[in-house]
Amino acid sequence: MPKASRGSLSYLIESIAQRNIGKAKHSSPVEDASCQSRVFKIKEESPDGHKKPINFIKGIRDIQPLMLVPLFTLSKNIDFSKSEKVYPINDNRYIIVQAGPAGFPTIWDYDLMLVIISQFTHQLDEHKAGRRSKPSMSMIMKTADILNFCRRGTGGSQRARLIPAIKRLMGTSIQFFSYHSGHLIREGKPKPLINGFNKISGTEQLIAINIAPWMINLITKNYPKLNVLNIQEQYFDLNATERFLYRFARRAAGAREWEWGFDKIYQRSGSISTRRKFYELLRRAILSNNLPEYEIDERPGKTGPILVMKNRRKLSKIDITHNP
Repeated sequence: MPKASRGSLSYLIESIAQRNIGKAKHSSPVEDASCQSRVFKIKEESPDGHKKPINFIKGIRDIQPLMLVPLFTLSKNIDFSKSEKVYPINDNRYIIVQAGPAGFPTIWDYDLMLVIISQFTHQLDEHKAGRRSKPSMSMIMKTADILNFCRRGTGGSQRARLIPAIKRLMGTSIQFFSYHSGHLIREGKPKPLINGFNKISGTEQLIAINIAPWMINLITKNYPKLNVLNIQEQYFDLNATERFLYRFARRAAGAREWEWGFDKIYQRSGSISTRRKFYELLRRAILSNNLPEYEIDERPGKTGPILVMKNRRKLSKIDITHNP
């Protein structure tokens, strides 16, 4: 069998497998997205009428298990350089993020995912409180509501960017695989970030977006508790590096203090910049110290610089968790 070329997916998978020989299996921070929610079922059709847009509710949310996995790049330029990226979840489990012909989504495209996650979970809250019926898998939204939620203008250029962003998200899929007893095992089929969309004609410029079933399962696995975290509204005012760091800190640090090596952060960033350039961007973010909720700083480590993330509110006094 010919040896896989350096930088290819096959080479990376082989390298990962070699590094994990003899390691024990640990529980995964990302649940298997293929597992079905046993207590919550979503209707395929909207009970409120086919062309009635949802009422937007304030408050940004993100899916907790996915906040340490980059489903996007940090550049505004579309990345066509690689069709697949592989990221570790734990010692024996990995996730493949595979882009379609439109390229990888950017962190700015991911704003639309935050819209979908936020509004879907707000609808679930309303349902739990008895104020509405179950939400459907198809969410009909006004383009102006989407843009306002993301703190963007509602002019023609901003509206024109929505459909290409949706197509990049719809063309991108995730797939889990694991390494056991010398074998690499793919877990199910690739799952798209968005299951489909339709532009609805009319004066209000409506878009119907179909939520991926795996995402609903991940959100509602422990229903009525939802597997999401609240995000500060200032998130939309941050630059790309700061947005990535805030999501990372919100998931990893929570109300605690957390440390993570620069190199590990780079590997999980989805950045297409060089390691040197990424470190420079990290240090700029540290200098501005502009993240909502968290202070960030740098300290030297045995194998390289380490980022320290500390919750500003100091809600609980917990020993620093080290992960250099």
